[in-house]
Amino acid sequence: MRPPATLAQIVRREVALYAGSAETATLYAVLDDARQTYAVLVVEPDRSLAVPVWVFLLARVQGEHVIIEEDTSLNKHLVQALLVNGGIPRSQIILAYRGEPVPAAAASSA
Repeated sequence: MRPPATLAQIVRREVALYAGSAETATLYAVLDDARQTYAVLVVEPDRSLAVPVWVFLLARVQGEHVIIEEDTSLNKHLVQALLVNGGIPRSQIILAYRGEPVPAAAASSA
């Protein structure tokens, strides 16, 4: 029997699922297990754009909390994926990009 996944493993798995090809860009997962920070970057094929590479999604695990710093998904936001697929309680998820307060200990270690 496999031990239950850690909070970081769940966040890593769910963030990685956002990577792949979209209609007009490619989405790359950037997974930093040492810092428990997980992101998806968008790379636009038109390099002449003002911003050809940008952060689509950025989340980190701090203690017992998942702090979502950025989520620009138009479909399923990471918070939904973590709740439904990951079974993480909403009380452990902080939507920093929406102005939810980040605990002092978590903010100082960012």
